[in-house]
Amino acid sequence: AESGDAHAVIATAKPIATTPKPRIRILDLDDIENLAPPSFLVEDVLTESGLSMLWCRSGAMKSFVALDMSMCVATGMPWHGKKTRHGLVIYVAAEGSHGLGRRAIGWRRTRGRELPAPMFKLIPHSVALTSDDLDAMVAAILTLEAKPVLIVIDTLARTFGAGDENKQADMNAYVSAADRLREATGANVMIVHHSGVHEDRRERGSNVLRGAADTVIKVSRKDDNLDIINQGPEGKQKDAEEFKTIKLRTQKVHFEQGSTEQSTLILNLREDSDTAEPDGNAGQQRLGKNEQAIIEALKKAGQPLGFTRLGMMTGGMNKGSLTRSLDNLVEKNLISVDSDNSGNTKQWALVCS
Repeated sequence: AESGDAHAVIATAKPIATTPKPRIRILDLDDIENLAPPSFLVEDVLTESGLSMLWCRSGAMKSFVALDMSMCVATGMPWHGKKTRHGLVIYVAAEGSHGLGRRAIGWRRTRGRELPAPMFKLIPHSVALTSDDLDAMVAAILTLEAKPVLIVIDTLARTFGAGDENKQADMNAYVSAADRLREATGANVMIVHHSGVHEDRRERGSNVLRGAADTVIKVSRKDDNLDIINQGPEGKQKDAEEFKTIKLRTQKVHFEQGSTEQSTLILNLREDSDTAEPDGNAGQQRLGKNEQAIIEALKKAGQPLGFTRLGMMTGGMNKGSLTRSLDNLVEKNLISVDSDNSGNTKQWALVCS
């Protein structure tokens, strides 16, 4: 374009001597002492750029836990008292995207309604990590506007390809593929995995993945209560102390999607949990306009109110908005819900601080 001679320009290039990166590093004690401690993506839970595994028996809500953690990272919200590093999350929904997508929308419309838009992307199909799918996946991820900090593979079984997860050689190949994904993107790669059909003490298949993982977390469920376990032998934390069991409970919430009322479950800390919510989680307590109206109505009444009365005292709020706002306030532990003397009609009251 400048009418120059490209060949002449190229001819002026000079070779630059570079020092190749050594394949083998040898450290003395001073080098070891100066090594930086692990950096956490989720405080005390997931290390940055690590390999992690989340496992439990079928039906124990492992995908709910993985998604809950993902959405907290994607918004920068603390995960049940654990600070997070805000960043892009990519979720491989290999067992089906419809249900998981609905849960993600439900989380955003309820627990995350006062937060910025989540940095969250979904791969809505299976990816065989030990095939050329991996190269295609890495290439697609590297075209995004930001590098991910967390990639969730849900589940191992649906991304394992043609191998046998009980064979050490095949599991080695899968772990190597996960490591390639982790190294290419810089993200923590979390593998969601099952336990055996009649086994609740360890994950299914070869123990190669457990040996390679930086973090292993077990989800244990009893009714509506979940325990997030990191202590051995079920869990593992390679380069840090194991975190105390995080005790969660499920709560059903309602939201609108495409003008249709939907419902899903979100996770909250149980009252008997040792984990305290830090000041950094105060944003969760910010109230929307409808929530503020309900709080003011309850303060004005000075007593528990039923659904119809609440609707009247909040300016005729429609049923869907009122239901969602009540669910949110119960989830934020600002109001309580109980039945009246007849045992049928629900009534809501302010929680005493």
